[in-house]
Amino acid sequence: MGVLLPAQDLQQARDALQARDTAKAIEIARHGLEHGESAELHNLLGKAYAMSGQPDKAVSELNSAIRLQPDNEGFRFDMAQFLLNRQDFGAATAALESAQKRLPRSPQVELALGVAYYGQVRYDDAVQAFLKTIDLAPDVPQPYLFLGRMLEHARSHLREIITKCAVSERSDPLNPYAPWLRAKAIIAQLGMADWDDNAREAVRLLEKAIALKGDSADAYFELGCLMDRKKDYPRAAGLLEKSIQLKAGDPVAHYRLARVYLQLGMKEQASAEFALHERLRRAGP
Repeated sequence: MGVLLPAQDLQQARDALQARDTAKAIEIARHGLEHGESAELHNLLGKAYAMSGQPDKAVSELNSAIRLQPDNEGFRFDMAQFLLNRQDFGAATAALESAQKRLPRSPQVELALGVAYYGQVRYDDAVQAFLKTIDLAPDVPQPYLFLGRMLEHARSHLREIITKCAVSERSDPLNPYAPWLRAKAIIAQLGMADWDDNAREAVRLLEKAIALKGDSADAYFELGCLMDRKKDYPRAAGLLEKSIQLKAGDPVAHYRLARVYLQLGMKEQASAEFALHERLRRAGP
């Protein structure tokens, strides 16, 4: 039997890695590298080492792939993902900032950089990275979702978020995440009990988001809370019930539903929801 060609080594290593047979993937990749340098084999070997719990070897091989092909977006992202999975946010930030210099128009790199900044509690940097991701790839859902979960750290950027979401909606009317995030940013600017044109606009946007994506528990929750604010308790209850149906493990939704049930005079149902809220709260994430 002759020596395997590098291309054959590469395919066999890919197949082994996909089958999660890391020992075989490592053996094939190392065999291939004995016959010459290959960025792809270094990358696969690094991922195999990562899956087999050998982080130092993983970093070395992933770096070798980047050294050979410094403008390969996939190789850069594989390194960042490995570091993010290990919650080594400092190293991930350094790797991604280096990648950003080589690939300034990569939404994948920008999104991962936002996650790395968030992990370092660099919230303003994270917000700006997610906003730039929206500029680069307005159809990608993740930056909207991340921003929606960290709006309390983005108070100084709410107007910018609202503007960017409006632009995204115009460029892609079928994007459900842009109206959802715009509604959340508008709600974040409302007073404690305001029911005005801004609140009505938030309702319209959330209804639009639900029409585009009917399984969005967060959109149902936000709309239910707005109906609670409006004192439309029957509709609030129905919306919060739908949110819980889609995401039963959210303790806050159970708490808000319990309060609405009290407004409707449904004391037994409220007690049950308060109990569920407490049980989920104690269980933690």
